[in-house]
Amino acid sequence: MPQSTASNTTLEAATLIERMKNHFKFLQWDREINGKLYYALWIVFMGGFVLSINSTVRLVSPSDCTIKLLYLFRILAIFGSGLNFVFQNLAINSVRYSHEMLMEYKLHEALAKDLPVDATKAHERAEKLYKKLIVLDVVIPILEWALMICMALFLICGLMITWNIIPIVSAK
Repeated sequence: MPQSTASNTTLEAATLIERMKNHFKFLQWDREINGKLYYALWIVFMGGFVLSINSTVRLVSPSDCTIKLLYLFRILAIFGSGLNFVFQNLAINSVRYSHEMLMEYKLHEALAKDLPVDATKAHERAEKLYKKLIVLDVVIPILEWALMICMALFLICGLMITWNIIPIVSAK
């Protein structure tokens, strides 16, 4: 005897609930670990920016290259901080959508036998959240790479400025 559509979606929801429970635990762990890393990264960006403004090194007669490097350093600090906040916000949204999707599938499973119309609505809401998660799964890694590139450029600029690779103070 073939299974009804309601029982198929209930089985699908039960399977997805189990999968989402495990995925949600992973996302929480991932968010906690990455939050610590990216919070520290934000401190590095802002600390570098503040140090570049309040530098104890006096620029006697800086070259154009030094000034441009300092401006690039500050721009990277601001851009990196903004990128970091966007990245963190999307990571938080990803965990939230995942949790909401899990709750909708649980609701679908609970309502499937007695209230099939409400169960279908819960399933549709879960599917919408799933589509949002798919988009975030594409966007977040791209932002992460952009943030890593920005961080690398920021650190290279900081290295060049602090180790006087490009002379900051001109020779007398």
